[in-house]
Amino acid sequence: MKARNGFIEYIKKEDFKSAAQLLQDCNVDEIAQHLEHMYKAVHFKVNSISVLKRKLKDDASYNDFYHAWLPPLDKQEIKHTNTGAVASYFPFSTRVINAVNVADEQEIISIGLMSATKQEIEDLQHKQGKQNKSVLKTESVRHDEIEDVAIKIGQTQFFVCKDDNMLG
Repeated sequence: MKARNGFIEYIKKEDFKSAAQLLQDCNVDEIAQHLEHMYKAVHFKVNSISVLKRKLKDDASYNDFYHAWLPPLDKQEIKHTNTGAVASYFPFSTRVINAVNVADEQEIISIGLMSATKQEIEDLQHKQGKQNKSVLKTESVRHDEIEDVAIKIGQTQFFVCKDDNMLG
């Protein structure tokens, strides 16, 4: 995982020589994994969406929620930017937008944009696959921490979608 994150960091910094050197120490499967991750990052196409609504508890702030919501990864595996955090966590490319309701600052909506098929989402939910099991293990910790600061309103909704770019 750290090697993959290092590879992506080199690519983002346009340090292709270091990225290539990192690949020299990898076996064919690891190289394929690096290339797949890079391809998905470049060609991220949303084909499913998740929507989840939460209400902050009275003594909690959005900042409390956000820190509970971040994946429980080593600090070096999460890169913080001006616009949010970047980490390799789910077994498929995922971008999450957390938003606070301007009319009620206790209400938060989380929208997940995923390049996952319906089957991949179902597999993740049903703990299939080695990588999914490790994510689900940390997800239970993460969800417990979120429940300390926010109440889930309704069930998470999943939608399969078509991602069209109308270039406005």
